[in-house]
Amino acid sequence: MRITAETFFTDAVAVTSLGEPWIHLSYREFVAFFRKIPVLTESDLILGAYFTYGWMPTMLRLRGDLAEVTQIANKVRTAEGITKAEFATFVSAMNGSVVGASKLLHFITPECHAIWDSRVYRYLYRQHPYHNRVNSPDRYWNYLAFLDTLTADQRFAMFKHRAAELMMFTKGEV
Repeated sequence: MRITAETFFTDAVAVTSLGEPWIHLSYREFVAFFRKIPVLTESDLILGAYFTYGWMPTMLRLRGDLAEVTQIANKVRTAEGITKAEFATFVSAMNGSVVGASKLLHFITPECHAIWDSRVYRYLYRQHPYHNRVNSPDRYWNYLAFLDTLTADQRFAMFKHRAAELMMFTKGEV
């Protein structure tokens, strides 16, 4: 990873946009869908997986043992979380896509799993996000560890303050 905490916090202070409004609208709905469901069923997982793929350029072909994948999706909500092996099983079910798996896991538990995609890769590594680079479970786990480092840093509170300020500025536009 080429980005450092220092670079991240410098960039966080300078950010001027929170993204497109449609992203925030759909994001809230996706997270709310899973928050309403205490224990996911296979049906919930199927619905969630396919609406998540609305954010993806390819169509999902859900694979593998759906009961096992649903069990992993429910385990991600527990204190122990999921293992790298369970993540690999989950990725395999989602077209073999680390990006698709990360998005779905994020909507299920945004507190534990972050969205990983080509934009995040490009920012962190400062290189072109070829598929084989982005579709790396190890890079995703390194990204989660980096986020843990950032949130433990005292400067993170300042970043959240800046995000709140930008949101109010954006929403206050006439």
